Amino acid sequence: QICLIPWPQFLTDWKERVALALVLVLIVMAAQEPILYCLGAEGYGQFTQSCPAGLARKDGYSTASAIALMLFFARITDLSILSTWASAFLLVCGRMLRELLLF
Repeated sequence: QICLIPWPQFLTDWKERVALALVLVLIVMAAQEPILYCLGAEGYGQFTQSCPAGLARKDGYSTASAIALMLFFARITDLSILSTWASAFLLVCGRMLRELLLF
């Protein structure tokens, strides 16, 4: 509990909080998608973002996509740790194999 507000157990990990924030930002991006606002616009082609309603949403969509990108890269930091662990494991296995071949 935080300030007498129940807090879900899975949100104690920072990775899960970032994942939840990423989901919320992606929902905002879906709501602000300029192409969806331009689907029924007269005089503009299909799948365009250049209608007046789409241009009004473009700044919010761009900001949300930049935030989503930063959150996504924060989630990927675990992969670099995995890569370092795998490289160290392969290095140790290679050295052990050379030692075994000496016998």
